[in-house]
Amino acid sequence: ATLDTLTWQPLTLVAPGPGEVRVRVIAAGINFRDVLLALGMIPREGASLGAECAGVVEAAGPGVTDLAPGDVVFGFAPRSLASSVTVPAAFVVPWPEDLGSTEIAASLPVVFLTALLGLHRIAGLRAGQRVSFEFVERQRGEYVVTSISAVPAGVPKPAAASTAKDPHSGH
Repeated sequence: ATLDTLTWQPLTLVAPGPGEVRVRVIAAGINFRDVLLALGMIPREGASLGAECAGVVEAAGPGVTDLAPGDVVFGFAPRSLASSVTVPAAFVVPWPEDLGSTEIAASLPVVFLTALLGLHRIAGLRAGQRVSFEFVERQRGEYVVTSISAVPAGVPKPAAASTAKDPHSGH
C-alpha cells in the first residue's frame, strides 16, 4: 500500500446524540500511527485515520451546555481526518485564541497526553516536585507547560527559544 491510494469518501452528517458535538474540522493532526495504518503496516481492524483535531462546533446534542455552535475547539477526535467529526463533548475543549492558530491546536492533544503520561504515570511526578523543560518548538512547549502547570507539581516557564541551550551542541 502507498499513501497515493488514500481518497476522500462522502460523509453523511447526522445530528449529534446526547452529550455529543459535531465539529467542522479545520486542522487535523497526523500521527505516526496514521501513517502506519494508511500504509497497511499495522492492522486496520476497526481503526480509523485521525485522532486529534481543531475546528468549529457545528451542532451540539442534548445535554451539552458548555459548548455551542461557533465555538472554536480542539481535542481528541477519532476519525478526524474528515471534513466533520462527531465526538463526545468531553473530548474537546475551547481553544484559547491567544495560544495561536488552529493548526497548532490540532497538533497538541497527543503531545499533552504523552507529557502527562510520562510525568505522572511513568516518572511519578507528585505535588511539591519541580520539572524543567527545554523545547525546540516554543509554541507547543508553552501550551504543554501551561496545561501541566494546572497539576499539583511546580513547573517553571521554559527559556525563550532563542536563548535556550542546545543540549547536543554543548553551548
